[in-house]
Amino acid sequence: MKACTLSPKGRAAQTDRFTRARAFVDTIDRAPTSLTVRFSPGVDERSLLELVATERECCSFLDIAYNDRVLRIASDDPVDVDPFEELLR
Repeated sequence: MKACTLSPKGRAAQTDRFTRARAFVDTIDRAPTSLTVRFSPGVDERSLLELVATERECCSFLDIAYNDRVLRIASDDPVDVDPFEELLR
């Protein structure tokens, strides 16, 4: 069964990182099973790297790539990507 493994406290911290990152979103491209987010140069790179590392650990069923202010989250099930789109729009 697919499920995030973050504790309530960890989930709150991760939501905060997403909220801060959302202010620097340049574009969001949604495909059926993936989400590609481009961030502006002012984004806090350290916080974004922590966000990515946390997601890779707690949601290992996702394919997460990050490079040069571009975040890509993919899954074999489109429903898995929906929460991330909601957090970043």
